[in-house]
Amino acid sequence: MQQTQVRVLLCDDTEDLLMMLSLEFGFHPELEVVGTAPNGRVAIDKAGELQPDVIVLDLAMPVMDGLEALPEIRRVAPSARVVILSGFQSATMETKALELGACLYLEKGTHLAQIVEAVRNVAA
Repeated sequence: MQQTQVRVLLCDDTEDLLMMLSLEFGFHPELEVVGTAPNGRVAIDKAGELQPDVIVLDLAMPVMDGLEALPEIRRVAPSARVVILSGFQSATMETKALELGACLYLEKGTHLAQIVEAVRNVAA
């Protein structure tokens, strides 16, 4: 029986990080990056359009940040699990993100393999 792919949307304003994450996810055939977004507004649009299983969302982005976008992402893609990937090392930010519907909060600097594993875990 073939395993269903986990569809992932990556949202971050750092192109290099998006590229590295996309490459890392590419090594795992059970995970498929279905899109990327450079800001919260595009993240909302893509989440609604693509209906991914998991969304990796940065908090500090231009146009609309991740915390602003999160409630709307939850509305347009209610079944998607949201993993926050943020440069903020703040318990307050983590608490706020989890209250708004994220299921996991990771700090930037987390090894790429650990991010992949976290996405696998929340999708399971």
